[in-house]
Order: sequence, then structure tokens, then C-alpha cells
Amino acid sequence: MDLLEGLSPEGTGILQSCTARVFDYGFDGGLEANPIHTDLGASHLARMAALGIDLRITTYPYRAAEP
Repeated sequence: MDLLEGLSPEGTGILQSCTARVFDYGFDGGLEANPIHTDLGASHLARMAALGIDLRITTYPYRAAEP
């Protein structure tokens, strides 16, 4: 986040011109895995919002290893 907040005016313009600004947190779903807890604090979410960044959470389904 520090990197994005510290962009030059030109870099900020490029970031703002993107059609999508998304942080995608991905997790493997598994079959019998323990729960996964990931906390995103309010200050982190506020910084994302100030930059116009959306949050996506992706859970990937179990896939057997291919032979």
C-alpha cells in the first residue's frame, strides 16, 4: 500500500486510469482444511478505499493432482 500511496503524480494518473483496481486474496478451499482467518483492519481498508481499490476474496476448489 505504501508503494501505491507514494506514486509520482504521473504514476497516480496511470493508477487512476485503470479500468479495475482490485486486491484479490486467494485461498485453497481443500476438502477438510481448518478454517482460514485473514484480518484486514479498518485502516488498511480505508487506505484501499482512498485509492479506489476493490477487495475480492477467491476460494479455489479442491482439484486432485493430475497424473
